[in-house]
Amino acid sequence: MRFQTPTAADIYCAVFYQRADSQRQLRHGGLETPTSTKFEIGELVYLAGSGYQTGQLYSVVRQIRDVNEYEIYPGQRKILRAAGQPYGEIGRVRVVDTRSHSAIAQVEF
Repeated sequence: MRFQTPTAADIYCAVFYQRADSQRQLRHGGLETPTSTKFEIGELVYLAGSGYQTGQLYSVVRQIRDVNEYEIYPGQRKILRAAGQPYGEIGRVRVVDTRSHSAIAQVEF
């Protein structure tokens, strides 16, 4: 008998809520940006901003919208709105080099 094991996408399929006033917005892109918007494992991407550390692993997240309007209990949507903006993890990158106001990272997932 063969069991299906979870993939990296199954394990790291994270969603979290964060208040808009505490978010840090960063930009990223690749060598072919803006014509290329999806990146493969091993490709290099360029991260805008400072404070990155060489060798450190970072999650790439995106704002998402919950399309499920169904409430499991009364007031659930109000509580979620108060929690903040939902974000979903869409990838991970490891920084290979840093500059004064940017970093170069390699896509790991």
